[in-house]
Amino acid sequence: MTTTAQVKRALKPLLQRNPDLALVGRWIIVKPVHHVVRGIVIGRTSQADQFNPQWAVMPLCLCEIRTSIFLSWGSSGMPPQMYHPEKGLWRWSRPGVVEVLENLIEAVALPKIRTVVTLDDVVQLLVERSLHMGHNGTDPFNGFVPMELAVQMARGKLDIARHICRHWMPRFSEETYGQDDDDKAKFRRLKQLCRLLDADDRAGMAKLLHEWEAQTVRNLKIEHLWAPTPFPLETMGR
Repeated sequence: MTTTAQVKRALKPLLQRNPDLALVGRWIIVKPVHHVVRGIVIGRTSQADQFNPQWAVMPLCLCEIRTSIFLSWGSSGMPPQMYHPEKGLWRWSRPGVVEVLENLIEAVALPKIRTVVTLDDVVQLLVERSLHMGHNGTDPFNGFVPMELAVQMARGKLDIARHICRHWMPRFSEETYGQDDDDKAKFRRLKQLCRLLDADDRAGMAKLLHEWEAQTVRNLKIEHLWAPTPFPLETMGR
């Protein structure tokens, strides 16, 4: 199983060449972190010699209050057969595999995720992903409405947020939304956002989103990389 020490040892030259990178566990995080966390993870597999590198971006103000970076909004893996003459799995024992991995990170993953700086950039990435998957790009969040509500509200897209609150939220109650306590807590947070939106309380919305963002940052152990900044919601019209 791939360890943090193994990743740190293998990718030390990469980190030295790129001062905007920091290693947090098995994640290579791009600095600075504002409203979006961007990184490459050297994922574990069931075999000690095998690993799975992937890149991802994630907004930090989600109502889920994440304890990990989800991989849904990023790559589905970085296949070695695209960059290595020997097809097959990523294996630490393969000669030259670290050099191949570093080259891939610097040539493919970093140029992509370095362009995703703002919440607007995240939405644009999701639109491109939707189009790449053969969809029309009109539902970039691919049905993840609870995530969309927080992101659109933070972006200051209050008309979109109101549509979600008025047309999607009434379909559920705390009892019917999800199966466990975490789901019910998430639903309560969504309702709280909608109440603040109905009251046009921008300061209240921003305060709540900042609280969720800070909790996720602490859970991910990236406080030392985080630079809190206002949301577009707070700076609109200035």
